Amino acid sequence: MVVALAVSGVVGSDAPVAWAASITVTTTADISADDGSCSLREAITAANDDAVSGGVPGECPAGSGSDTIVLPTSANFVLASALAILDSEITIDGRGSTIDADGTGRVLDVGGSGDLTIDNLTLTHLIIDITGHN
Repeated sequence: MVVALAVSGVVGSDAPVAWAASITVTTTADISADDGSCSLREAITAANDDAVSGGVPGECPAGSGSDTIVLPTSANFVLASALAILDSEITIDGRGSTIDADGTGRVLDVGGSGDLTIDNLTLTHLIIDITGHN
């Protein structure tokens, strides 16, 4: 008989272990609704809050630690307002997608101890303000 044992955490440490989550966006709609889909806005909220985006199957799973948000390949997202990254470490895997600010100003607003990495993602129709930043 073979017995497999999985151990998580660090032996001899009481420190909590933060695991990364992968959150896959399933709609290009800029919505926050308990509708069984995972929008980019809901995915960022799930990563920020480490909580699922709703109670219906298909909603965004909870973030946990350093999260990766995976966009559909070559999708186009048009935003009504900025997406806020707050006190979270998030990577957006764009897969050739585009986020269009639609002239509303900011696309991504990183605040607090937030950290954002974007990969293979185009940002369009935005206003860039670097006042007070080095």
